[in-house]
Amino acid sequence: MMQTTKTMFDEMVSWRNLYKAYKKALRGKKHKEMNQKFMFYCESALAGLKIELVNNTYKTSPYKYFQIYIPKERTISVAAFRDRIVHHALINVIEPIYERVFIDDSYATRKKKGMHKAVYRAQQYAQFNKYYLKLDIKKYFDSINHDVLNELLADNIHDKRMYQLIKQIIATHTTENSCGLPIGNLSSQFFGNVYLDKADHFIKEKGFNHHVRYMDDIVVFSDSSDKLKMLFKELEEFLLTSLKLRIKEKSVQLNYCNRGLPFLGFRIFPDYIRLQNVNIKRMKKKIKEKEYLYKIGRITENAMANSVNSTLAFIKTANTFKLRERIWG
Repeated sequence: MMQTTKTMFDEMVSWRNLYKAYKKALRGKKHKEMNQKFMFYCESALAGLKIELVNNTYKTSPYKYFQIYIPKERTISVAAFRDRIVHHALINVIEPIYERVFIDDSYATRKKKGMHKAVYRAQQYAQFNKYYLKLDIKKYFDSINHDVLNELLADNIHDKRMYQLIKQIIATHTTENSCGLPIGNLSSQFFGNVYLDKADHFIKEKGFNHHVRYMDDIVVFSDSSDKLKMLFKELEEFLLTSLKLRIKEKSVQLNYCNRGLPFLGFRIFPDYIRLQNVNIKRMKKKIKEKEYLYKIGRITENAMANSVNSTLAFIKTANTFKLRERIWG
């Protein structure tokens, strides 16, 4: 069990850390009215937030919700600006602890990691293995059990005030049976990584050193399909009994690496990477929509450029030179 400092909470509520968290929460959000009000009263607002945290009178505000439909329908939860500051302040302090715990091949929402590196790592493993086993979790964020998550966090968070604050944040959103984390929160993404870290170590303990996880998308590689079949049965039982999670049946694939691994919007082969057709169609549609909005004056040239650059950054992971040439050539 990892030992951690008992002054963790004091570090979190320090002026230096709260101001750093405030600047992070503000990135790309300066134009919003409520955030501008906080900016105007920044010093007094942060001081008031610190007093609430220290006196244990801090209460989270209700979430705002909206729906997205691409790539699938989901409910996104938006925390109040001051709550997002608390989330950043919290993660600033506990993230270094968990960076020493997480395996190298966990790639979601981590510094110097990310989707593109996960794709490249999966391709690297595909070059040295014959088979892959791919799966993801059924309704992952809605299925995260609060009691289990709190127990997992207690292994490394020994400061009682910090632990109570974390439990309060987790409890602000439930679906049923004390389960669920709100999609869209920095804290949810971080706790989602913590929750499945136990599964990462379970896979390693079973002798599989080549596996990649991006949040709840898991791929394990091996030269033996029989070993992967056995792992699947053991992992399925482990997830259900230890983490109260179920594997999404339609997501399970056991196949040859040279036939292509569908992962994170790409189809990964040992010697090249393709963008999946559904994402090509979605990308073209998005570009046309942005071009139209620019022509009618709904978005600025800078916003248009940012959108194009974001799309380019995504598709450059794959071998898409000819595709990019057709679109922008």
